[in-house]
Amino acid sequence: MPRVRRSVTLVNVQGLHARPISRIVETARRHRSSLAISSGCVRADGRNLLQMLTLAAPPGTVLELDCEGDDAEELVAALERLIAERFGEE
Repeated sequence: MPRVRRSVTLVNVQGLHARPISRIVETARRHRSSLAISSGCVRADGRNLLQMLTLAAPPGTVLELDCEGDDAEELVAALERLIAERFGEE
């Protein structure tokens, strides 16, 4: 299975909080590939809202995206767009 790993920097003013996390989870659930997101030593399942909340990442944090599956490249691209567009909040 294809695996894609990418680093992205949070550029939105408030970092990760409930609204951006729910957008990430929604995006991940629209794809078949698995998604793990790491911030420092904390790793979370990108499809699990409660696990994602444990990341507590402020603006400027580098997140490590780790996707595996047939549409991994598409999922990473969608997440990169979402983060670059500041989750549509600004």
